[in-house]
Amino acid sequence: CPKTQGVCQSIRPASSGLLVVWVSGEMEVHDTFRRSVSEAALVAQNGRREVVFGLLPDLRLGYFNDAWVAFAAKNGGDEITRRWPVGRSILSATPEILRLYFAERYGRVVSTGRPWQTAYDCSSPTVYRRFRMEVNRVEGGCLFAVNHLEEERSLDPRTAGAVEDAASQPWQCVNCRRVSSSRIGSDWRWIPARVAHPARVSRETICPDCLGNYPELDPPR
Repeated sequence: CPKTQGVCQSIRPASSGLLVVWVSGEMEVHDTFRRSVSEAALVAQNGRREVVFGLLPDLRLGYFNDAWVAFAAKNGGDEITRRWPVGRSILSATPEILRLYFAERYGRVVSTGRPWQTAYDCSSPTVYRRFRMEVNRVEGGCLFAVNHLEEERSLDPRTAGAVEDAASQPWQCVNCRRVSSSRIGSDWRWIPARVAHPARVSRETICPDCLGNYPELDPPR
């Protein structure tokens, strides 16, 4: 692809026509985001160890730093970047039960400029990870979301092959990914096979333990 000042310009098809994506190293930047945010800000975020993504004011993905691309490559790789490339709404990657909640929180940062933080889990079948996401507004009403890894530990390998009848545990928490037979019950179980391959019968909810991560969200009924 053609290069401008050491940055590779990639022209990709999009629903609204052609999308210009700027690539430097592993970093990817939507053309609109690149024109709105200073080069210094992009370089600073790209140098961070934390996973960082950027949003346009309409909440389309506008930027991924090197750490984001590397994390995606280790956790789903092509599937992640194919389904949620720059130019697509972040809400399309958000569980439906949390879509309005996150739309409102991101929107408040865009409109007020006040930073916002939230905690969430992002575990694999064998590794527990807890992140704290810090969202700040920058130039042009764009947002940077910095994801700080606060806890990471290996899960008990003895449970790695655990399998349970999906029909008997139809509810799955969208945050911790544990499953339960009851949406409002207290018995939530970690089943790695259901994390690696979510069952078709799984229905999304938020377990009682994770509800506190989302202030003002009504509890499941």
